[in-house]
Amino acid sequence: MSATTFKQTKVPNASKLVVSGALAGLAGGIVFGMLMAMMGSLPMVAGLVGSQSAIVGFIVHMLISAIIGTIYGLVAAFIFVTLASKNK
Repeated sequence: MSATTFKQTKVPNASKLVVSGALAGLAGGIVFGMLMAMMGSLPMVAGLVGSQSAIVGFIVHMLISAIIGTIYGLVAAFIFVTLASKNK
């Protein structure tokens, strides 16, 4: 008689995914923000909130980066959980 073992897949915590995604988005946003600053594009981003300041543009850019990173983290977790449940 043989024993069957199942691999337990740990489901990630949603709050951890939100924080991880936001931090990853901010990391990418800093790098891309530096490129945007060198190209002079930050005032155009500031135009989204009715300003022409490069500093405001950088803040808006970083907020957008954090939001996109958070969404990416949640979508990646959903895909991971979906694939893990199919492989049981």
